[in-house]
Amino acid sequence: MAIGILVLAFCAINLFSSSAADFGAVLTTAMTFGLVSLALVLIGLFTVTGGESIRVFLAIEANTHAWTSVVQRPE
Repeated sequence: MAIGILVLAFCAINLFSSSAADFGAVLTTAMTFGLVSLALVLIGLFTVTGGESIRVFLAIEANTHAWTSVVQRPE
Protein backbone atom coordinates (compact mmCIF):
# COMPACT_ATOMS: atom_id res chain seq x y z
CA MET A 1 0.00 0.00 0.00
CA ALA A 2 2.77 2.40 0.91
CA ILE A 3 4.55 1.89 -2.42
CA GLY A 4 1.35 2.60 -4.32
CA ILE A 5 0.70 5.78 -2.36
CA LEU A 6 4.28 6.99 -2.87
CA VAL A 7 4.14 6.34 -6.62
CA LEU A 8 0.81 8.14 -6.83
CA ALA A 9 2.21 11.15 -4.96
CA PHE A 10 5.31 11.21 -7.19
CA CYS A 11 3.16 11.17 -10.32
CA ALA A 12 0.98 13.99 -9.01
CA ILE A 13 4.03 16.13 -8.20
CA ASN A 14 5.55 15.36 -11.60
CA LEU A 15 2.29 16.22 -13.34
CA PHE A 16 1.93 19.61 -11.66
CA SER A 17 5.59 20.57 -12.09
CA SER A 18 5.80 19.79 -15.81
CA SER A 19 5.90 22.42 -18.52
CA ALA A 20 3.05 23.01 -20.94
CA ALA A 21 5.07 21.73 -23.92
CA ASP A 22 5.32 18.12 -22.78
CA PHE A 23 2.10 18.02 -20.73
CA GLY A 24 0.51 15.29 -22.91
CA ALA A 25 3.37 12.84 -22.45
CA VAL A 26 3.60 13.56 -18.74
CA LEU A 27 -0.16 13.14 -18.36
CA THR A 28 -0.09 9.76 -20.13
CA THR A 29 2.79 8.56 -17.98
CA ALA A 30 1.16 9.85 -14.80
CA MET A 31 -2.13 8.15 -15.65
CA THR A 32 -0.37 4.85 -16.31
CA PHE A 33 1.63 4.96 -13.10
CA GLY A 34 -1.43 6.23 -11.24
CA LEU A 35 -3.46 3.21 -12.31
CA VAL A 36 -0.63 0.88 -11.35
CA SER A 37 -0.28 2.52 -7.96
CA LEU A 38 -4.04 2.33 -7.42
CA ALA A 39 -3.90 -1.37 -8.20
CA LEU A 40 -1.07 -1.79 -5.67
CA VAL A 41 -3.08 0.04 -3.01
CA LEU A 42 -6.15 -2.11 -3.66
CA ILE A 43 -4.12 -5.33 -3.59
CA GLY A 44 -2.63 -4.23 -0.27
CA LEU A 45 -6.05 -3.46 1.16
CA PHE A 46 -7.45 -6.83 0.06
CA THR A 47 -4.43 -8.61 1.53
CA VAL A 48 -4.87 -6.88 4.88
CA THR A 49 -8.61 -7.57 4.85
CA GLY A 50 -8.04 -11.24 4.08
CA GLY A 51 -5.48 -11.57 6.85
CA GLU A 52 -7.78 -9.91 9.37
CA SER A 53 -10.65 -12.21 8.35
CA ILE A 54 -8.48 -15.27 8.92
CA ARG A 55 -7.39 -13.91 12.30
CA VAL A 56 -11.02 -13.40 13.33
CA PHE A 57 -11.97 -16.92 12.27
CA LEU A 58 -9.05 -18.36 14.25
CA ALA A 59 -10.06 -16.32 17.31
CA ILE A 60 -13.63 -17.59 17.03
CA GLU A 61 -12.34 -21.16 16.84
CA ALA A 62 -10.10 -20.67 19.87
CA ASN A 63 -12.97 -19.17 21.87
CA THR A 64 -15.25 -22.05 20.87
CA HIS A 65 -12.68 -24.61 22.03
CA ALA A 66 -12.16 -22.71 25.29
CA TRP A 67 -15.92 -22.50 25.91
CA THR A 68 -16.56 -26.19 25.22
CA SER A 69 -13.75 -27.21 27.56
CA VAL A 70 -15.31 -25.21 30.44
CA VAL A 71 -19.00 -25.86 29.82
CA GLN A 72 -20.14 -29.43 29.37
CA ARG A 73 -23.24 -30.36 27.44
CA PRO A 74 -26.15 -31.75 29.42
CA GLU A 75 -26.80 -35.35 28.59
